Amino acid sequence: MSTQSRLVEVYTEVLSNRMGHDVRVGPAAIHFQPREDLNAQVILCERDPEYLCVRASFEAPEGPITPDELLRICNNTTLRIKGVKSVVDSDGDIDFSIEMLVAAPDCLPSPDHLQAILPRALSMLLCGIQRTLTDIAISDVERAEFREDN
Repeated sequence: MSTQSRLVEVYTEVLSNRMGHDVRVGPAAIHFQPREDLNAQVILCERDPEYLCVRASFEAPEGPITPDELLRICNNTTLRIKGVKSVVDSDGDIDFSIEMLVAAPDCLPSPDHLQAILPRALSMLLCGIQRTLTDIAISDVERAEFREDN
């Protein structure tokens, strides 16, 4: 069995059977929904099986927020929320990720270890997303208040 097949087996065991998520296996990722309104992926890397990357992304909200302000908000999320990377990609979408080592070099993570850490990792990811959305909303309100005052 290839390393990629074993990675799929381990992650689907944990995400589906132990955590109750519906999963869809793609060529380079396992797709699932940690929340009803959010799609996420575990990125599979056959050459680096001990590396875990969980990603989620969505389009930047429509509205008066500037690209510079959105970038500032994402950078603040990255700095303030433990373990979360928040970036604006070339399409203007907001990408979030949690990345960590979950096994010894060139080893697969154990299902028990993944079951122990994935809930916290997903919680961190969701916290970063919520912080970013809150800061975007605050920025919109502040911008509206500034326009009213001028």
